[in-house]
Formats: sequence, C-alpha cells, structure tokens
Amino acid sequence: MIVQDMQNHVELSLHKSVQRMYLVASSIQTGTIHAMASSDSDLAIDVSNRDDEVDRLYLPIEKQLRIMLRSGQVIDSKKDMTPDISLDMTLAAQPIEKIAYHAKKIALSTISPNKQRPEDVVRMLNGAGQSASELMENSVDLLFSSDIGKANNSIYIKMKKKKKKALHAIYKILVTMDSMDAIDLQIVLDSIDRIGEYCANIAEIAINSTISKSV
Repeated sequence: MIVQDMQNHVELSLHKSVQRMYLVASSIQTGTIHAMASSDSDLAIDVSNRDDEVDRLYLPIEKQLRIMLRSGQVIDSKKDMTPDISLDMTLAAQPIEKIAYHAKKIALSTISPNKQRPEDVVRMLNGAGQSASELMENSVDLLFSSDIGKANNSIYIKMKKKKKKALHAIYKILVTMDSMDAIDLQIVLDSIDRIGEYCANIAEIAINSTISKSV
C-alpha cells in the first residue's frame, strides 16, 4: 500500500487528484440514481457521506494553483505539467466538486420513510440522471485523453439537448401535481439540471484545452 501526503504539493499529481475526484463524484451520482429508483434510504445516506471525500480532494488542488500563481512555478509530481494544463485541471475540478454536492442533495431528498413519489416521474428522473452521468463520463474522458477527434465531435451538444428534453418533459408533469409533492421533485429536477450544466462546463474546458494543445 502506498501512502501519499496530500499536503505535500511536490508529491501531489493534479491528474490523479482530479481523477480521484471524478471517480468519487461519479460513484455518488450512480449511487444516488439507484437510491432514488429503489427508495433506499440507507444507500442514500451512504453516498451522501462520500461528498466530504470530494471536498478533501479539492482543497489541495486549489491550494496548489494558488502556489503556482504566487510563485510562477508549477509544482507537480508529473514532470511534464505546464501552467495551462494545471489551470485546466483546477478549472475542471470545480464543477466536479459541485456535481458531487448536487448528487448529495438529491440523495438527501430520498431519505424519508414516508415519501412516496410517482413511479413514472421517478423513472423519468432516473433517465435524466443517467444522461447527466453519461455526459460527465464523456467530458472527463476528453479532459484526460486530449483527443482532438472527440473535441470536434458534436456528441456533447446532442447529450446536453437529450438531457434538457427529458427534464422539460418531467417539468410538464410537475406543474399538474400537488404543490408540496411538486416542490420536492422540483428540487431533484433542479439538481439534475445543474449537474448536466456542470458536466457541460467540464466538456467546454476539455475541448478548449485539447484544441490549445494541438495549435
């Protein structure tokens, strides 16, 4: 077992730190979808607690960027790390942290022994959540692969439109429901929408980073 000192910024690898953030945030998002689909309060509690780990991973990343800005030096265990890549990684870490927060928010809304949600709406919310997860996976994949072919692919725009269409269909159902039930589901809907927007932000950062490397 290898122990890494996260406070030692010479040992810290931005690539690995951001990748760990993504893996934890992705597990929270996936667990949240399953918890919501099965009304599993225990799972919801478990995945919501993982958000603290994402926060712990983000803090040294932000601190390392501040050190770089003050000193003008890139301090990273990865020897070919450059200032622009360091900035891109830190910019991508910010929306990943927010994705984890909103996934936690959805999970916490599931924790209620007496909460009965319409099955059709839950099914549609799960579908929208899965679309957001796919967008996140593809965006982070581009961030690490720097594949110019993927950067020029319109798949990110198509996936964002698919997610928006699904959310709009859910919203039309919510406006016909009892206000208290609708408010609860609207919170979930809003968080899924936010997750999708943050995923799109990662994709934009990744595309700009990939194109800049090819120039």
